[in-house]
Amino acid sequence: RRREMERTLARGPALDAATRERIDLLTASLVRKLLHGPITHLRASSGDPAAAIAIRAAFDLDDVELGGAAGERAARTRD
Repeated sequence: RRREMERTLARGPALDAATRERIDLLTASLVRKLLHGPITHLRASSGDPAAAIAIRAAFDLDDVELGGAAGERAARTRD
């Protein structure tokens, strides 16, 4: 989220600190809202490995865990 926000803001006109803070809060709020349902479902289904597998697949989390150069390459291809 932050990487994409910074990348987008760098391409546009300079913004004052208050506007940047509002954009930061907005993007954080959007991410929380988007992830609330899957996280709630995962918590409720903690004993069901199929739920974890489905969420990993839906959010492509296996690539994120690669870390290092492989993880960075995977992240760039999604950007």
